[in-house]
Amino acid sequence: MDDLNWSDWVPFADAVSAAPRVPGVYMAREGEDGPVIYIGMAGERKGGGKAQGVKGRLNVYASGKGIASGLGEAVFDRALADPEWLRARLAELESIGPLRAKHWGVEAFRRADLHVCWTTTLDRSSAAALEDRLVREAGTTLWNKASVRAAEYSAFVAAATGGQEGTGPDEPVSSLSAVTQPVTEHDLRRNQVRIPLRFRALFSTDKQRALNVVLRGEVVICSWDPRTGPDRVRSGLLRFPSGLLAQRLTPGLRLAVSTTPDSIVLS
Repeated sequence: MDDLNWSDWVPFADAVSAAPRVPGVYMAREGEDGPVIYIGMAGERKGGGKAQGVKGRLNVYASGKGIASGLGEAVFDRALADPEWLRARLAELESIGPLRAKHWGVEAFRRADLHVCWTTTLDRSSAAALEDRLVREAGTTLWNKASVRAAEYSAFVAAATGGQEGTGPDEPVSSLSAVTQPVTEHDLRRNQVRIPLRFRALFSTDKQRALNVVLRGEVVICSWDPRTGPDRVRSGLLRFPSGLLAQRLTPGLRLAVSTTPDSIVLS
């Protein structure tokens, strides 16, 4: 990260007013000197006729309206796991009466005591690519959903193998910890498996019409769409022959993703 022009670390409340209205990537850490716990991005979304960028994204969280996604959800989830914080909210309810959900969102950020820094990018696509790289480099220590899922899967692999896998030079932990998005009924109808932004680095950055994929032991020829254009910056898509997935997968399933020199393995 030394090659990037990052702002100074500032308290979350100050970051809301100081952050720029342009695309970029932001990092959050607990306290003034705590570890980085979240890396996020913001694009050219519009609001009130003005480009919102990083400022707009942070302002959504500061207003308490972002408790169902991204950093807001991560902060709110941890507040809900804190008995002392919940007792304070119950005391408010008993003394003041019911309050709006966004009030709880604001209080959750106060509890978190976050400090934030940011760097700007040319556009949304550049911000997404940078976020992807930084999250991958950070490993499984972040509050980002992809990092949490990867940590859970790594723990599963360690428990299943006695901690023996992923320690050799030919089995990097990054491959062992990679997982797909949960398979949905929509995915089965569309003959697709979604690869989270966090793990797209295991695949080509270009579209591929013929990619060897080993699906639970069976070699299948698939196509790959990384979806890296300006408006396509989320999960990449592996597309399978018509009807194949409905025969082999069920909704809610998450597949482990690993690589060999000539194929992608889904198990």
